[in-house]
Amino acid sequence: MFVGLSLGVLLAASQAAAPATGGIVGRVLAEGTNAPVVDARVMLIPAAPRSGSSGSSGSSGSFGRFGPPSQSATDESGRFSFGGLAPGEYRLNVQKSGFVNYPGFGAGPGRAITVTAGHTADGVTIQLQRGGAIAGRLLDASGSPVPDARVIALQRAPVPPGSPMANRLTPAGTMTQQTNDLGEFRVSGLAAGEYFLAATRSPATMFGGPGVTATSRATAATTTYFPGTIDQAGAQPIPVTAGQTVNGIEFAMQSVPVFRIVGQVVDDNGPVANAFVMVLGDPQSGSIALGPIASAQTDASGGFVVGGVPSGTYRLQASIPARTSASGTVRGGSGAVVMWSSGVSAGPGDARSSMDRPTEVVVNGADATDVRVKIQKTQP
Repeated sequence: MFVGLSLGVLLAASQAAAPATGGIVGRVLAEGTNAPVVDARVMLIPAAPRSGSSGSSGSSGSFGRFGPPSQSATDESGRFSFGGLAPGEYRLNVQKSGFVNYPGFGAGPGRAITVTAGHTADGVTIQLQRGGAIAGRLLDASGSPVPDARVIALQRAPVPPGSPMANRLTPAGTMTQQTNDLGEFRVSGLAAGEYFLAATRSPATMFGGPGVTATSRATAATTTYFPGTIDQAGAQPIPVTAGQTVNGIEFAMQSVPVFRIVGQVVDDNGPVANAFVMVLGDPQSGSIALGPIASAQTDASGGFVVGGVPSGTYRLQASIPARTSASGTVRGGSGAVVMWSSGVSAGPGDARSSMDRPTEVVVNGADATDVRVKIQKTQP
């Protein structure tokens, strides 16, 4: 009797200690046909940050407070499943080449699914809309193809009429395509709507070795909008319907005079060698967030020369790659422009900048020189 009682107590204690979890099971179907969508990527995202176990039963990875979302791939019947989920609300993101990402543009965060302890939310059905596409060719001023450039689908910023951002163009999700050796591109997975195209240099062509970027040209290709203008206001819209491919879109990438930004990266102890310096477009000036305009790495004296920069307003950021010391401590840091002289200007009062309010760097028809970037290292 004593042994039986002890086993009962242990079993009850074990059950009490076991985490009470639930699951989600569903299918992904093609809108209009209800045909299963095979090998769709399904990501499970908690409605609020949480720690805990990730989904299993077809999912991969784990998500904690800062971890990546759990993922699953649909089978031949379009089915997906997640198990071992902590109770709470979750949302799904579904991606498949040739289809519009779920949730689609302007659809908000998607429907929340409630998971309760000991139960599986079954019968979840996701309808994927077949995406439209825009296909064409990117040329240079002489009519030759431009390979290895990025072509990005853009849409009007979803802001109230009268807002200063009302006429700004913003990337439509991750709809970016690199041109091939013939300058050809095909941007797919577009929801029905009106789009604009922008072409820009590939990031791989912007990075140079210590001290200076790869380019020292007097002119260089710059962000160009279809049908061939560097001004957003002159961009021409392209209407796309669900499942339709708009062919024959051809435009020439424009070149403009380019200049250099010359300076030095320092920290509290002096010059910083091997730091990475990035020149980013200033979104307040209408630039599209397409990554760095140009980049360079500092030399042994902390000096850098960033070439290929058109006239405009930019933000400079510097960083030290994180690395592990002999004691196991990760070292690194980042910073922004905090001092300047010829060719560089800032807002009223020349206030010192921070990462929250980066200093504007203005290149206006001449090199910007004697730029001083202060970097804050992570303490060991």
